[in-house]
Amino acid sequence: MVLLGLIGKEVLEVLALKVGYGFVSGLDSEVPDNGGRVRVHVPGLRCSPVCAKCIEESLSQRPGILKVKANHVTGNALVFYDPTVWDAEGIKTLLKKEGPSA
Repeated sequence: MVLLGLIGKEVLEVLALKVGYGFVSGLDSEVPDNGGRVRVHVPGLRCSPVCAKCIEESLSQRPGILKVKANHVTGNALVFYDPTVWDAEGIKTLLKKEGPSA
C-alpha cells in the first residue's frame, strides 16, 4: 500500500499492464454483493493472452456467469457467478471441459 500512495493508482495500473498482469479496475462495483467467486488454476492457460481472452469470452456467455478475468501469466481464472445457478465445483468442472487443455 505504500507504493500505491507514492505513485498513484493510475500509474500502478499502467505498470502492471506493461509487465503482463491483468488489472480489473472497478470490478467490485460491477459484481453484486450476493454473488459467488472462485479462482481456478487452469493448466494450459499460460499459453498466450489469446487463450485467456477466449476463456473470458466463452464463459461470460453462460447464464449465471457474471464476470470472468483470466490471466495467462499466472494461469488462473477468477470467475464471479450467481450462486443460485452455479457453485464453485460446477465452475471448476466447466473450466476443465472448456479450458485450453480440453
